Amino acid sequence: SPFVGGRAEKVDENMLLIGGLKPGGEEGIAPNDAPFDFRTISGTSEIKEKQKNALKSILFGGTKPFVGAVVIIDTRTSATVFEYTSAEGVVVSDVDVDPKSGEYVVAESSLQRSGRIVHLNDVGSIVHSQGEGLYSLINSINMNIDGSMVVST
Repeated sequence: SPFVGGRAEKVDENMLLIGGLKPGGEEGIAPNDAPFDFRTISGTSEIKEKQKNALKSILFGGTKPFVGAVVIIDTRTSATVFEYTSAEGVVVSDVDVDPKSGEYVVAESSLQRSGRIVHLNDVGSIVHSQGEGLYSLINSINMNIDGSMVVST
């Protein structure tokens, strides 16, 4: 899978909540229309150069280079049982589980627009969001046992 995981949080004994990146938009597609695997750069020197340029665009501001993604993996079967995808140009910078509500809490960051924090239910629908206009880059979020949240920017 071309998914590149970032922060992982244990949901329960068998499930991991993982925030990261996946190919999306024009820069995330290799010349042969196959998804670009960001963990490896391989092939001919021409393909390697194209992959490096795609990676530079992703990390340093392409037009629509990537999408943030959140997945839940069942550790018993290695199956993806849940997926949420952010808008293009938005990276999932952190994830946590609200111990009070059970919602998945996702920090979305962007260099091009405002970041936000979204709360997702167990089917991936946004229950509510907060922080639009307050954050651009969110380093981490931490949900406390009482449902309060600490945000580090």
